[in-house]
Amino acid sequence: MCDKGLLKVFSKTVALSAAISCAFAFPAAAQTTPAAAKTAIAIMDLDAKNVTASDASIVSDFLREEFLKTDKWELIERSSMDKLLQEQKFQLTGCSSTECAVEAGKILNVTNIVLGSLSKLGTKYYLNIRIVDVESAKIERAEKEETDGLEQMAAACHRLAATLSGQQAAGAEAKPAAIPSAAEIKNPGTINVDVKPEGSDVYVDKPPLFLWLIALP
Repeated sequence: MCDKGLLKVFSKTVALSAAISCAFAFPAAAQTTPAAAKTAIAIMDLDAKNVTASDASIVSDFLREEFLKTDKWELIERSSMDKLLQEQKFQLTGCSSTECAVEAGKILNVTNIVLGSLSKLGTKYYLNIRIVDVESAKIERAEKEETDGLEQMAAACHRLAATLSGQQAAGAEAKPAAIPSAAEIKNPGTINVDVKPEGSDVYVDKPPLFLWLIALP
């Protein structure tokens, strides 16, 4: 059954096609991204700054788990990373610079590599993350989270992974969609709406529906 709250019609009698209203009433079913469409990525252990190496390692695992949940990345497990790098006699200890991470990414044969730091300043904890393109050695995205305690880092990793993956974190407020101008609409279509009595006004609320109705005379 269509959600009647999607359409508000202010008239005595208005007939709208069920096909029109239902087409926008149900969101598309969630789909799993095929492995071939995912981007290969590796996540380095976070650099510990004024925190213990153990805490930084735990938060690094939180970050890997959250990146994996986005279903956008083909993530290399930490154990596999260690094995491949050891075979090439590559030393991960102290590898916190972009240049060093890029070299590791080439050995791991990934498209992107994630590195960053977990730090404490005063009573605040900071998680700084950046995604680097291995081929160009350029930083594609950089984000940070601030928390009052280490126990909040799991949620911070969730938000960062979602943001860096181009997704919306659970619980985050959705941003209103921008309504394109007529010039920006590349493939305009036509919807015919029968309005009774003639001259009735038709309104659509709860954007974004990407549906603009013009009252017919």
